[in-house]
Amino acid sequence: MKEQLRLTPQMKEYEEFAYAEMRWLPYLMYANRADHRSKVINTDRHGFRFTHARAGVYSVGDNLPDGPVNVLLGGSTALGFGATGDAHTISSQLSQRGERPWLNLGVAGFNSTQDVILLLLHLHQLPQVENIVVLSGLNNLVVAGLPHPGHEYGQFFFSGEHFRQLEEHTPDQQKRGLKKITEAAKRLGRSDSDSEEPRVPDIKERLALAVNNTALDLDRMKALVGPTGTRIHFVLQPVAPWMEKQPSPEEALLFNELDSHRANAWGLFQPVMAKDVYRTYANELSEVCKARDISFVDMNATLDDAAEPAQWLFVDRAHFIDEGYRIISDAMTSRLDIS
Repeated sequence: MKEQLRLTPQMKEYEEFAYAEMRWLPYLMYANRADHRSKVINTDRHGFRFTHARAGVYSVGDNLPDGPVNVLLGGSTALGFGATGDAHTISSQLSQRGERPWLNLGVAGFNSTQDVILLLLHLHQLPQVENIVVLSGLNNLVVAGLPHPGHEYGQFFFSGEHFRQLEEHTPDQQKRGLKKITEAAKRLGRSDSDSEEPRVPDIKERLALAVNNTALDLDRMKALVGPTGTRIHFVLQPVAPWMEKQPSPEEALLFNELDSHRANAWGLFQPVMAKDVYRTYANELSEVCKARDISFVDMNATLDDAAEPAQWLFVDRAHFIDEGYRIISDAMTSRLDIS
């Protein structure tokens, strides 16, 4: 990965942070590494990234600010993958613009159901929350393409590794029961032709499932925080193929290198990268939010308007350099009532 090392050396720290050690947890399945320290990314005892605000450095677990706060939820883009330091994430930049500090509750790979559970588990630790911004969308659409995504509580990233670990550490008697569960799950996913491979939903099914799951989880979030007066906002995260902006020379080099070295990793993502999929998804999510009186911003269209043609924003197709996070933060400040 020569070009990645040359253009975005900070990504080496993110790969170490995300993949060197999985942190399995009850209820959430997994979370960010806790008490991580580096020149690029640092987390508290819960695994939440630190926010650099006007008056100090804050997090849920180690140093809460006095008075009301705002909260940023979502996956790795909310966490700030690609930023050269904690001070350049969206939560930090929003904190430096507005009156209230923003707490970063982003967790790499999380879907909307995990976001709600995470908020529930930590709500008792938070002071008054004035605004919650959910910066998300891609992960729900991607995990809807995994086998059995509509079975019971749905799918999540790293599910294969989770069940391998579970089986490895399960006593023999329980392993037999686990094997039966696994075989039953496989049968649920088979097509009418009795194929041995689990059936994977087509793109229409993926869209419907992702939209429905997002709607359910926004309802759950409203039920959880609505009585407190907290306002919820949804921002559809920007993804390079969903935007009209042409790749910068740096982005083209990084994207081509990722395609040549990690083609398999993008197998789940490629079917949802088409612009017609994005347009349908954005329109339907907009309607979901409108019906719930939740403000909605499509950051793809917004970023297209805010960025210069062929401006370098991305480190990969879903994460950003500092300048990209700065422009997103500016756009969120101007488009949402979140001061």
